[in-house]
Amino acid sequence: MTRTTVVICASTLLLGFTSSALAQGNPLRDAYFGETHVHTSWSVDAWAFGDRLTGPDDAYRYFKGETIKAPLGYDIKIDTPLDFAGVTDHSEYVGVIKFANDPSSPVSKLPAAAPLILKNDSPEEVQRVYLYAIKVVSGPPNKALMNPEIAHTVWEKNVEFANKANEPGKFTAFCSYEWTSMPNNMNLHRNIFFKDCAHVPAMPFSALDSTDPTDLWTWMDGQRRTGSELLAISHNANLSDGRMYPTEIDLHGRPIDRAYAEDRMRNEPLIELKQTKGASETHPLLSPNDEFANYQIWAYLLGDPAGRIPHIIGSYARQALKDGLALEDTKGFNPYKFGFGAASDSHATGPLSPEQLLRDPRCFGRKHRGTNVGPCHGRRRLSHDRYRRFDRRVGRGEHARVDLQRHATQGDFRGQRPAYQGSLLRRLELCRGRDDRAAPGVLEVPARLDQGP
Repeated sequence: MTRTTVVICASTLLLGFTSSALAQGNPLRDAYFGETHVHTSWSVDAWAFGDRLTGPDDAYRYFKGETIKAPLGYDIKIDTPLDFAGVTDHSEYVGVIKFANDPSSPVSKLPAAAPLILKNDSPEEVQRVYLYAIKVVSGPPNKALMNPEIAHTVWEKNVEFANKANEPGKFTAFCSYEWTSMPNNMNLHRNIFFKDCAHVPAMPFSALDSTDPTDLWTWMDGQRRTGSELLAISHNANLSDGRMYPTEIDLHGRPIDRAYAEDRMRNEPLIELKQTKGASETHPLLSPNDEFANYQIWAYLLGDPAGRIPHIIGSYARQALKDGLALEDTKGFNPYKFGFGAASDSHATGPLSPEQLLRDPRCFGRKHRGTNVGPCHGRRRLSHDRYRRFDRRVGRGEHARVDLQRHATQGDFRGQRPAYQGSLLRRLELCRGRDDRAAPGVLEVPARLDQGP
């Protein structure tokens, strides 16, 4: 089933596949809104976080405007249905923990899956399974859980859900997944999107096959030779320890040359610039004259390895664009000509908008037992006292984000790390100053900014 070609702008992501329709031009320059990074219970980490009720089919129903269950069991519904979406569950051990806890599934009978089975809902048991699941994901490949039949079956169902949700001319559901490479705690993640669900592989190429992006590109080139059209969208370069945008050598010590640049540009024309795990645009040390360069900066790597200070060079897009131009001037090739946008990276199936978060009392001060997945991701909640002060400033017509930024940098968000504080700031990006003509006291909320936890 051929997917409607789209060009997306505004608050989520620019995404486009070349087509004859685009070649002919579009005088209306239609804007489409969608989600290109979301996880469901089929992702090992999402399930371990507490998202156990909903799968890819529910995500598509949510994006189309239907009511689904949040991880904690209450109903959620998106304010404005989207034009397109792609569910990007992690391809590594996809569905394993979900089906290990389904007694009717063959996965639950595997000895290697036994430690992943939740015996009860106590915090201690949830923590045990969570820690083991993270150990599995971050450790060496577990061959007992890498049965190709499991991955093939889960991917087949994923494609089936996308086909079912797809409504030409109304809603585009992409077949997609996340390649979750993280060698030595360096985030090299990419989301892979297929133009046509009728031309997809039997199973995804995952980081269990290779953690090297050049191997991913080789696989993608091979898919094109079989009739597929696909692209990769990298994300969280800010957590790559300087390896997302190399200028001298790649992961294997091979020089960055013209072949590298061509391979990368052919396969990765887009990047995800902002999401819940921080901004990957720039850093105060790279842009000292930019007063907003410190917005939503993560100061450590995923897993927080002891003694590691993340490299800044090679981790931010603005510098990569400059480095690409320098390479083109000096060596005649540029590997960093890309479009960019943002997505949620929600691990709760249905990302909520900032306006929904403000309306939901569960976002303010209530701790959920046995899980950290809620409408505000549990650990990232704003106290009622802070909210009242925030609300008063908005009522006076002041710039709300500045107030939130000050509270976050002073540690008012329950003593959490700046990374978690920053993620709340992004979701509560509420600025009266978006429209200077707005009446005093009016809270201006972007109508279709459906970012999530």
